[in-house]
Amino acid sequence: MIGALGIAAVIAAGSTFAWFTSSDEVTNRLTASADYGVSITETFTPPNNDWLPGQEIKKEVSAVNTGNVDAFVRMDLTHVISGKVLDPAGVAITATVPETAVKIDTSKENWRETYQTGELVVAKGAAVTAADATTLGGEFKDGAVLINSHEFTPADDGLYIFRRQIDGDNYSFSGYYKSGSDYYKLNTVVLDNGDFTVDIIGLQEVTNSVPTADQIAAVKLAASKDLPAVSATNTTAVYDAANNKIVLTYGGADENTATADDNIIININLADDHADNWTYLQDFEGDGKTTNGHFYLNEILAAGATSDMLVKSVTLDGAVKNQAFTDLTYDLTVGLDSVQISPDEDKTDASYVTGVNSEWTPATAAKSGTAVTWTKQ
Repeated sequence: MIGALGIAAVIAAGSTFAWFTSSDEVTNRLTASADYGVSITETFTPPNNDWLPGQEIKKEVSAVNTGNVDAFVRMDLTHVISGKVLDPAGVAITATVPETAVKIDTSKENWRETYQTGELVVAKGAAVTAADATTLGGEFKDGAVLINSHEFTPADDGLYIFRRQIDGDNYSFSGYYKSGSDYYKLNTVVLDNGDFTVDIIGLQEVTNSVPTADQIAAVKLAASKDLPAVSATNTTAVYDAANNKIVLTYGGADENTATADDNIIININLADDHADNWTYLQDFEGDGKTTNGHFYLNEILAAGATSDMLVKSVTLDGAVKNQAFTDLTYDLTVGLDSVQISPDEDKTDASYVTGVNSEWTPATAAKSGTAVTWTKQ
């Protein structure tokens, strides 16, 4: 027995015991497909012809969340104006018409009434004679050719001036310069004695019934020059909350908004209830092309949702005078920024706005339920 136990002890001592162990590994794969994007949606109805002072053009602008992630959104408005304005100095009439000379739009039905109503007094740059009257098919009287100016079409190139009797010995003058098939406007010319003016804007009364040779020689063509670029020094863009609009005032050729004669004023008409849905913050220094701030949407824009309208139309203000420009192009660019929401697990209101507050400083958002309020730090 003792020997047997000893052998057993030896065997036990030299044995290796094995314990079965179990392990498991599970891979939990979480997938996310974030289609994050916002865009601008608008309804824009351009004018059929020229944009006239006082004419309102439909331009309805909203933001749409095209993705599947909720987002904060804001918009800003940028303005660019380009075109041409009359050059007060004009250009001398020469055999070759300068490219800057302003053409008359002869496609308009009343162009003849505008420029040649009355009696033809000067043809081709020289005072008319009885022989000219015969050639032109009119009657020569008091230094003028009496002719049906509504039907008159000059055959030869040159300067043509027409007079209109206002009352008694007072006359006004208008006219044009013909070169080939083109007709050109005449510049406003006031001589030292002030008694003869060819005016393309408003006809002036004078006492001379027939211009002299010196007066004829002084007539110039109307010329155009490019409008200055929009800048902080020649443009103001003011948010008028009480009247639901932004008033853009551009200084025109003299680049001075304080002189109203050549100012170009454009009203960006905002939705009547825009203040209920958007908050305007003047949150940066503008460059004259902007309103110096953003419009912040007063709610989180849910995936697939469209915001309430911000802009509804644009109007060229009725106060704009016809000497402000000869050609005008206005570009309104709507910028859209967005930040996706990233609430914590508890979805506290504070956690919703953490990301946007760090991104859009100095604008600060606060959320309460579905409403978002914005303040400037």
